[in-house]
Amino acid sequence: MGINYFAASLCALALGQAVSLSSFAQKTQPANTAAVRVNGQVFAVVPAASSAVLDRKTNELLVTLNAANGARVVVRLAEFRRRPERFVVTDPRSFSGVYYTAVTDGRAQYFDFRNCANPNRMIDVIGFDSVRHTVSGTFSGTACGSGSNRNRAIPVTSGTFNLHYSSR
Repeated sequence: MGINYFAASLCALALGQAVSLSSFAQKTQPANTAAVRVNGQVFAVVPAASSAVLDRKTNELLVTLNAANGARVVVRLAEFRRRPERFVVTDPRSFSGVYYTAVTDGRAQYFDFRNCANPNRMIDVIGFDSVRHTVSGTFSGTACGSGSNRNRAIPVTSGTFNLHYSSR
């Protein structure tokens, strides 16, 4: 069952409290969690080994979801404005997007959306709390290989995160 934002706003106003719709959205995702599907398969995220980092000088947000075997999904948002906001990135020159590193037999294979013919990707920051240092959101995109993996496109879908972030 979804959140009735209108009813929640009315209740909060009746109680004389300011309300943030993003705070309601953030509560729908459990704290310190992350999930994503890579190439149609569940990616085994280890939340304790994952991170979110906000660069205060550049406003870049970097979310790294790590698996136990060394594989990782990285969400980079260069245009973050420290508030909930949806980013549909179509500019192939933008660094914002989804990156994927596969590990097979101890060898890393890198996949980057900028190697794709259609580099569209979506990052939706649904909650940002500068007091509690938490950020949550969803993401999707396609990452493509290079070199011998040049023609290999890896869909990264159903990405979610609700993590504490550190600042640098």
